[in-house]
Amino acid sequence: MLQAGEPAEIDVNARYLYGAPGSDLDVTGSMTVRAAAQTAIPGFSGYEVGLTDEAFEPQQAEFEDAAKTGADGKVTIANPVAQPETNRPLEVELTVRVGEPGGRAIARSVTMPIVPKGAAIGVRKAFKEGELGNGQTATFDVIMAQGDGRRIARQGLKWTLSKVSRNYQWFYQDGRWNYEGVKTTRRVADGEVAVAETTPARISAPVQWGNYRLDVSADGAEATETSVSFNVGYETDKTADQPDVLDVALDKPSYANGESMQVRLTPRFAGKATLAVMSDRVAEIRTVDVPAGGTTVTIPARSDWGANAYLVVLAHRPMDAAAQRMPGRAIGLAWFSVGRDERNL
Repeated sequence: MLQAGEPAEIDVNARYLYGAPGSDLDVTGSMTVRAAAQTAIPGFSGYEVGLTDEAFEPQQAEFEDAAKTGADGKVTIANPVAQPETNRPLEVELTVRVGEPGGRAIARSVTMPIVPKGAAIGVRKAFKEGELGNGQTATFDVIMAQGDGRRIARQGLKWTLSKVSRNYQWFYQDGRWNYEGVKTTRRVADGEVAVAETTPARISAPVQWGNYRLDVSADGAEATETSVSFNVGYETDKTADQPDVLDVALDKPSYANGESMQVRLTPRFAGKATLAVMSDRVAEIRTVDVPAGGTTVTIPARSDWGANAYLVVLAHRPMDAAAQRMPGRAIGLAWFSVGRDERNL
């Protein structure tokens, strides 16, 4: 584990295949600092740290100085690691190259997590992804600690819960049409919370269908911020960033025979939507009107659909010459199961 701003030390032990030490060999290398999947702060397992929507480009650099192995084939090299202006979890991949007398280099890599120098806020969801349904309460645990894991007691941490909407705008440039994504946020709840050294603080707020982001921040000498994104409803598409993808959310991933399935449709235009339940065949199909703000469709689940099925939804609108508007369409997909408990042995 490496603290931000500290040099990275690597012990190199070079040996030939027949066992002799690789003495007086050139040692060079490079490093890449990049975003890590999770933080390495002790005691933060399961917690998210940093701003989830903050872009971070990997930073690459060569080792400042070359070195040579000693008579025993060993050498210790230390190189400063870049300290980017971000509070996202980071890691550095160090690649060491040892050159043979014939000119060929042998390379080996090691990855070290980087922990922040100052304080960090950890936020943990008290629910699993896809568990939250419309009208339920989202709950989070919040802690604060130094980079070495020492917990901090702090009053007045500010939190804001925002609903996130995605849209797209088209533009004409260099003789062709293109689009760019636009995200807008609307605050739905906020407050303050106090964290202790021993137990996490708790934040709770009711939520409706859609995508949300929780921001928790501390001001003052130990200023830092963490955000967590989540969605309400099962199987909404969080990866595609294209205007022809339709947001489709189910209230849960599994249904009993005859149970009502709540389907939330959020297109980016008003029109009609064709819903098709598909397994090894097209089991059911229906068309509904969809207003600009979206709609919720109720479909009774049936066991004759099979154990698993997909809901495929196509939203569409015709061309409007008077409004100078082209036809529109978007497609979405959601998987679900039916009668799983009835099939357990």
